[in-house]
Amino acid sequence: MGTIGAMFVPIRKGVKQTIPIVVEFGSLTTRAGFAGEERPMIIRHTEMGRISKEPLTYLPELETSFYPYKEEVKIFNPFDNFSIIDSDAFEASFDSIMRKLNLAPSESSLLIVEPPFHNRDARLKFVQLMFEKAGLDSVSLHKSPLLTLYVYARENALILDSGAANTFVTPIVEGFINSKAVVKSDIAGEFLTRQFQEKLTSRGIDLSPSIFVPPEAGPVSHDFEQFAKRALVREIKHANVRLMEHKTEHLQFNDTTDKVSFDLPDKRKIDLSREIYDVPEQLFRDIPEHNFNGLHNLVVKSLSMCDVDVRKELLSNVFVVGGNCLVNFPERLQWQLMSSPNLWNLNAKVKVFTRGEAYERQHCNWLGGSILASMSSFNQLVMSRAEYEEHGALPVSYTHLRAHETGRNLVCRLLLEKKK
Repeated sequence: MGTIGAMFVPIRKGVKQTIPIVVEFGSLTTRAGFAGEERPMIIRHTEMGRISKEPLTYLPELETSFYPYKEEVKIFNPFDNFSIIDSDAFEASFDSIMRKLNLAPSESSLLIVEPPFHNRDARLKFVQLMFEKAGLDSVSLHKSPLLTLYVYARENALILDSGAANTFVTPIVEGFINSKAVVKSDIAGEFLTRQFQEKLTSRGIDLSPSIFVPPEAGPVSHDFEQFAKRALVREIKHANVRLMEHKTEHLQFNDTTDKVSFDLPDKRKIDLSREIYDVPEQLFRDIPEHNFNGLHNLVVKSLSMCDVDVRKELLSNVFVVGGNCLVNFPERLQWQLMSSPNLWNLNAKVKVFTRGEAYERQHCNWLGGSILASMSSFNQLVMSRAEYEEHGALPVSYTHLRAHETGRNLVCRLLLEKKK
């Protein structure tokens, strides 16, 4: 695992000299690791298991811990739109992360990646839990689009982040988020997963529990079955679906030459045909029941709420990140934007950028946090336990002002390095 390079200097009283950890609680996946690293050390499901019988037991690591409880486990997400809805479950999840990293919370500094819509009350609750439940030494929260900006070293950009539960379009001008122009949609990765599962089911493809659990192992709970099904469908989707580079009204699909095969866990092969193109096309179609008319129009809507004099530059700096960035996604988005009559009057050169590797797109927000937390000035951006005990959670808002200035300095430094 590579490192970005870091130098940690304690700046303020009450903040210990430690390598910070960076954590992103996504709607589907949680990522955690050390500042200065290029990849998170921990990547696991945000969903957890719960055994309701006494004593109440939480299973944070679904991949390894819930099999012995397959008949009685209930699977749930401790977050709703990044707001913590079960603080005990959250504590169990975070404790598990700290054990994996072999760290004592009382000696650890934490950077939390938060979504662009995260409001003040949710932020304060997060900070309160971090100090009172998790027992951390210091905490800092940073919005994901700004962290992505640090990866790309830009001051002005339009970030399209399409993850599991949501897609966001966030304009950033001179290093600041234009919060009034942030656009959100629930058409994202898990929407496509559900669509793909419906297609497979309609074709009679068997996704029963026998695929995952041998008959001699006994029955499984409904939650176990649904979790395993979704995980498998997700795997099939990621391995096979792809977007057409251009919009095509009538897809010419040859079932003989264009279909692909996938090996199921029980060694059976299934053939996939039109659904590998039909399902991702939903990202650029009208879906009235979701008040959605294509990702490209989310970009147009966000731009329309920005000042006229920055729209042209933003359109030339569109950055695509998130686990829902499928094959040909950037190319298709660029084609759709260039074809949009709503943008012709800008006379702008449309440029859509993304990271080369799938894991880089998926973990881009976390990587930006790793870069920021590896700076020697990061300790100026955190709230220490001593400050929390003296003032409560309110001062965490002021760390955002310091973070903006530090982030802009970081972008300037990275831009200078790129010119050399």
